[in-house]
Amino acid sequence: MSDHANGRLREPRETGRDGPIRFGFLMIPQFTLTSFAAAIDCLRAANRVAEQQVCSWHILSEDAAPVASSSGIEIAVDQAISNEDKWDVLVVCSGFQPEAAETKKTLNYVRRLSRFGSIVGGIETGAYVLAAAQVLNDQECTVHWELFDGFVQRYPEARAVTRLFVINEMNFTCGGHLAVVDLMIALLSRWLRDNEVSRLSSLFMHDIRRSTAEEFSKVQSQELSTVNSGKVLKAIEIMRDNIETVVDRREIAAYVGVSLRQLERLFNRHLGLSPASYYKRLRLNKAKQLLHYSSLSITEIAIICGFTSMSHFSKSYREFFGISPKFSRKVGPVIGGQRQELRSGL
Repeated sequence: MSDHANGRLREPRETGRDGPIRFGFLMIPQFTLTSFAAAIDCLRAANRVAEQQVCSWHILSEDAAPVASSSGIEIAVDQAISNEDKWDVLVVCSGFQPEAAETKKTLNYVRRLSRFGSIVGGIETGAYVLAAAQVLNDQECTVHWELFDGFVQRYPEARAVTRLFVINEMNFTCGGHLAVVDLMIALLSRWLRDNEVSRLSSLFMHDIRRSTAEEFSKVQSQELSTVNSGKVLKAIEIMRDNIETVVDRREIAAYVGVSLRQLERLFNRHLGLSPASYYKRLRLNKAKQLLHYSSLSITEIAIICGFTSMSHFSKSYREFFGISPKFSRKVGPVIGGQRQELRSGL
C-alpha cells in the first residue's frame, strides 16, 4: 500500500527530507504583489487542510533589504540569499523588470540550488531569471503572455509554450496572477492527499482547476471580449500570425470570405478602426514588447515587426507611443513604479 493510500504524508520528490517542505521565495524588485500573495496563501491553506505544517516558507532578497512591488508596496524579507541555503522549493517572484534579477549573485544562487536538487520555479517573469541561469535549457516553460515573444527571442534554448503554467520534474514556470492558484494546487498535489487537494481548491472557490495543458489565448485584449464577429477575430488571428511579412488587406478579406469593403465595415463597427490601422497597432505593440524584453537591435525589431524602413518604423512608433524606439528601450516598461501599459490591440 502506498504512503498516499494509507494516510501518511508523501515525502517531497528528490529532496529526501522529513517534515515540512521548505519554500524559499526570492523577491525581485517590481515583483507582482497579487502573484506572490496567491502563492503564499496557497501554502497557508495547504497547512490548514492537512491539519499539520506541510509547508514552511521564508522570504528572501539578494541583500536582505525590503523589496518594493510594482504597486509600490514594500515587503520585509527574512534573510539575504546565501550559499548555505537549502530549500526544497525555490520560487522566483518577478514582475515586469526581470532584468533586475540578472545579477551574477542571483543567477549563481538559482543555478547552484537547481544543481544540488532543489525544485526551482518562476512566477510571471521568473522564467527570465531561470533561463538566464541556464536552468531551462531544453525545458518546456512559460511566461506572462505580454512578454512571451520577447522571451522566445531572448532565450531560444528554452522551449517556451503558450500555457498558463508548466510543471517539470525539477522546475516550474507560470504566467502569474490567477494562474498562480492553478500552479500551486497542482504543485502541492505532490505532497497532499487527494481529499486535501479538493479541500484546498474549495477554499479558493476554485472548483474547476485548470491543468498544465491549458493555453492562454492568442488574442489577449480585453477590447476583443465583446467582439462577436468570427470574421473579425479570424482576420486578427491572421494578422497576429503574420507580423513580419505583412499580408495585404485584400488577401485577408478573401481568406475570411468577405470583400475588402465589408471587412472595413466590420472592423469599424466592432473596433472603431480600419483593418490597416489595427494591423499596424499589433505590429507596434509587438515592437514595444521586443524593445523592453529582448536583446535584439532596434533594426532587427523593425524588420521582425514588418517595417522595411527604419525611418518609417521610428516615425510610426513615435506617433503611436509619443516617444522614439530608442528612448522607449532606455526607460523600459516601468516609470515611477508604474508599468507602462501596452496600448490596446494585443
